[in-house]
Amino acid sequence: MNYTPEELKKIHDAELKILIELQRICEKHNIEYFAACGTTLGAIRHNGFIPWDDDIDVGMTRDNYDKFLKVVKQELSSEFFFQDFNTDPKCPFYFSKIRLNNTLFVERYLKDIKMHHGIYLDIFPYDKVPEKSEQQKKFFRKVKVLHQIYIAKSVYKTCNPQTTLSGKIMLTGRFALHILLLIVPKKYLYRKLDALIQKYNTTDSQIVAYIPDPKSKINIKYLYPIKTVQFEHVKINVPNNSDVYLKSLYGDYMTLPPIEKRHGHRPYKIKF
Repeated sequence: MNYTPEELKKIHDAELKILIELQRICEKHNIEYFAACGTTLGAIRHNGFIPWDDDIDVGMTRDNYDKFLKVVKQELSSEFFFQDFNTDPKCPFYFSKIRLNNTLFVERYLKDIKMHHGIYLDIFPYDKVPEKSEQQKKFFRKVKVLHQIYIAKSVYKTCNPQTTLSGKIMLTGRFALHILLLIVPKKYLYRKLDALIQKYNTTDSQIVAYIPDPKSKINIKYLYPIKTVQFEHVKINVPNNSDVYLKSLYGDYMTLPPIEKRHGHRPYKIKF
């Protein structure tokens, strides 16, 4: 079920409000961020949101992300809530979010978790990955396994309903893992995952990614220097060579998808 135009406009307005707050903090503390994934696509193809999209994604290299973590809780206006493992321990994410207080955007697979469910902006840390192909694939596989274990500690459901036999089998396995993990401290799993993800940050690798999502990888030479483009009524930072970045993610990214695929991820509950 799609949003009404009025609902989508309110979601976009709330997310732009969060983006402006993030930009204020980043500018004050000389922290570089860049639009990621569909937000970059929206900025380049639509000069704003993809018309049916319902979120904003930004990335930060690890050094910028660490700087942001040090200041965000002190700098963030009381209108907002910074959500990560430390501020909201029941949330299942490795990355972080800024949420707008007094709103709701309750995703169906998360509806039973007692955490902040406000309308949000996602912030993804980008870390170095090995440059050699086989080593890189092996690393991504290891992270995927540990990341799924970490998520299963908090939630066994998946983002999308599982209707196929293989999907239902996977969901059953994830529920079994969730039960087994009840005795394992979440903090322990987070530390193991965090250490693995940052394993190659001391190397000379020129490739970075939000490592749980291998498709997000980008060579530093295509990322920097960050450039600014129009995004709705504000400006937003994007990778310098957005063309290479978007082609690696979406192929022919300037061609619109078929109408039946133009939809957002309508949540279980919305409140503005």
